[in-house]
Amino acid sequence: MLKLRKTSRGMTLTEIMVAVALFGILSLMVTNLIISSSQSYTMGRERQNLRNSVSYVLQNMKLDISRSYLLPARGGYDSNSNIFSNVPRIPSPVILPNCYGYDSGIDGDLGGGRSENRLIMSVPRRSMDDPDFYNKLVDYNDGTLRFVEYVVPNAQLNTIYRRTYKIRTNSLTGYDGYRANIAQMKWTLDDSYFKTGAGNMISDQIMAQLPGIFDVINFTVQRPQLSSPNYQYGSTINFDPYHMEINLVMTSYQNDDKSKQYMYEEQTTASIVAR
Repeated sequence: MLKLRKTSRGMTLTEIMVAVALFGILSLMVTNLIISSSQSYTMGRERQNLRNSVSYVLQNMKLDISRSYLLPARGGYDSNSNIFSNVPRIPSPVILPNCYGYDSGIDGDLGGGRSENRLIMSVPRRSMDDPDFYNKLVDYNDGTLRFVEYVVPNAQLNTIYRRTYKIRTNSLTGYDGYRANIAQMKWTLDDSYFKTGAGNMISDQIMAQLPGIFDVINFTVQRPQLSSPNYQYGSTINFDPYHMEINLVMTSYQNDDKSKQYMYEEQTTASIVAR
């Protein structure tokens, strides 16, 4: 009887090594594709987060500026502390940057109608239809107007805050925090009033906070320069009291790696509606 010989055989060692190598290469390609897709998704998400944060902050800044309302001029003093009734008119509800164009020396004031990482204004918390809008325009505990400050602290460059403060009148100098100086015919900002330990703060809201220790938020506010000085406020106004340009930049580094930088910048203009 004839016996059939088996012709099937197992894989040789060489064939196994080739198959393993091909599988390894294929696995590496798939892994790299997954990692690349994940990194692209992370980069896209980070950029979108920056865009959303920048837009959110700018929208709130523009809204507060448009709603800002002028403090009534009151009080005043000269270099000898003599009281005057003919104080200069307050030129704008946005008090930093100032309209005069000089550098006051306080944090954030760059002079030339420009400020960096700081914006201060007087904003109403009541609707103009509210009967108490004018009756309680300035009252320390229940006033219509509040100081509103946007600030990036020097010690916390990855965070921007919106802070509100009470406004206290001062019979000699106008307001604590914002004072008339008759000798210079200017309203000047008292920086000490806005310190966190001064007891005048009402709220302290984080508007945006980037996650990394190297991440940075930077914004500037610039008033357009007038073609010629304006003297109708009782002082020399060199920069537009009602309009300003805002530039906001957020820079983030993925996992604090400075070689992986995401940056988003946006500019906008803002105008004061109530005059």
